[in-house]
Amino acid sequence: MVKKRDVILDGSEDLILSLYAKGMTVRDIQNHLDDLYGYQLSTQTISNMTEKMMLKVGEWQDRPLEAIYPIIFMDATAA
Repeated sequence: MVKKRDVILDGSEDLILSLYAKGMTVRDIQNHLDDLYGYQLSTQTISNMTEKMMLKVGEWQDRPLEAIYPIIFMDATAA
C-alpha cells in the first residue's frame, strides 16, 4: 500500500534504478511496471529517479582510489 503523503510504493525506486542500471530505457521501465504490476508512473517521474542515480554514479566515479588493491588468483581446476 502507498502510505499517506507518499506517491510511490516502498522499494519502487530501488526496482526502477535496478532496471535502469540493466540497460532498460525510461519508456521500457514504464511499460514493465504497468504490465507486471499495473503501476503507472510518468516518464518524468522515472527520469527524475534515474537522474538521482546518475549523481551517485558520478560521485562514485570521482572518488579517490587506493594506492594498492590486493588481488588473489585461484585455480579451481582439478587434475
